[in-house]
Amino acid sequence: MAFEFRITNNLAPGDLTKFGPLIKGRVALPTSKSPNDGVGGVFILDTGASGSSIDQSVADELGLKPTRTTTGHGLGGETEIKCYRVMIFIPAVPLLMKDFPPGALAVLGMPQEVGSVAGLHEGHEATLGKPPGRLIGLLGRSFLQFTRTTYDGLTGTITIEADQTMRDPKLDGPSTL
Repeated sequence: MAFEFRITNNLAPGDLTKFGPLIKGRVALPTSKSPNDGVGGVFILDTGASGSSIDQSVADELGLKPTRTTTGHGLGGETEIKCYRVMIFIPAVPLLMKDFPPGALAVLGMPQEVGSVAGLHEGHEATLGKPPGRLIGLLGRSFLQFTRTTYDGLTGTITIEADQTMRDPKLDGPSTL
């Protein structure tokens, strides 16, 4: 398998341990083509979530309308989750594109169906302290299935290598938190 993109974030090793693996990105309307659209911040990588979620405040800020609701299951029991279609943009280094200069950044635009979590950022901050950026969502296994992810706790580095299917993922259901 040839990886097409590399996503890297360097945190202080203590921050990686405290806040978990975070990567920069944006959430935008599902029809968006511009990586500057939408709401910017950080996503936490969540191997315990089957799908991806955004903070409900992001959905409200974008004026999104739910496409459906589903029941989520997690440590807090069952909860009703609103689902939205969005475009997620993540800066990445292209590995196989010959027309990109070495080290140049591209932006992956990925259509996703996500669930929403009310107070995700505030809850994370109240529990762990202020993260390095606004926590706009979490990326679960529906995102991670297209990647090889390295968590380097000694240096505080997260490296994600993604193949071509990252650009056109199947639209799985939302996270079951």
